[in-house]
Amino acid sequence: MQARHPGGGAGTLRRQCDRPRGSAGQWRRPRGAGSTPAARRGTPPPAAAQRDEGPPAGCSRYTVELRRPLGVVLEQQQAGGAIVVASITAGGNADKTGQMTVGDQLISTSGVTYTRTEEYGGVNVRKGQEIVKLNCLGESFKTVSAAIGSHPASIPVRLTFQRCDPAAAAST
Repeated sequence: MQARHPGGGAGTLRRQCDRPRGSAGQWRRPRGAGSTPAARRGTPPPAAAQRDEGPPAGCSRYTVELRRPLGVVLEQQQAGGAIVVASITAGGNADKTGQMTVGDQLISTSGVTYTRTEEYGGVNVRKGQEIVKLNCLGESFKTVSAAIGSHPASIPVRLTFQRCDPAAAAST
């Protein structure tokens, strides 16, 4: 992925998701309530995780699984603001789904974590690969980009977006 800072608005962050990656993968949520570092420490989940209670009225959500290159540019217009689709590459993997449009808000993404390492002949090897879901609401652009970039070639990225009807949003 390449970071791009357009000449547009101040503080705008963009990320071109374009590294080649591979095929099918598996999607799971973290195991059990004590599987996250915050849960093991006994701290409550971040406020962003508490805010996602489903789409508001006039909005709908959809999920896509994309291989690399993703063919989409994501941007965050201000620190802590919503991450949205800035552009879609014509003929790219995102375009081929036929679901994504510019302005759709990223709600969650998959990320890959490793639960343990083992030493083999003086080399540390990561093991226990697990696919987790990251709620993107309120997360930094850097954290979301790292989650998207954590996927090995064999696992597609799973992204959930929200699209709101402008007419419904204007009437509320």
